[in-house]
Amino acid sequence: GGPVSGLSVGTPFTGRWLDRVAVHGLSNRTRSDLSLATDGVHLTREGAAELFVPWSDVEDALPGSALAGKVIGEGGLLLLTWRLGDTSVTTGFRADAHAEHQRLADAITNNRAHVETT
Repeated sequence: GGPVSGLSVGTPFTGRWLDRVAVHGLSNRTRSDLSLATDGVHLTREGAAELFVPWSDVEDALPGSALAGKVIGEGGLLLLTWRLGDTSVTTGFRADAHAEHQRLADAITNNRAHVETT
């Protein structure tokens, strides 16, 4: 499918939800489009540089309900965990259509597994 529109809700360090990552504008809430491509996950953000996570840096993706002290509700977020250098971080994305979170998580997990085996 094409890009999924929504909101980037920030990127804290994985497991340290109150410790937001300040570099690359990752802590900002911005309107964003998330798309999956052959090279990785692309997050096109309004007023910020695109966030690109190559498949090799993706650690996990799953629907979630909270990030960085904000509780959104069951499955109200896609949580994308990835490596920023040697550090694990988790980017939260809230799609306008919340049903997309599970589909995106499955697609990211499948793509990541495919890349690891090729």
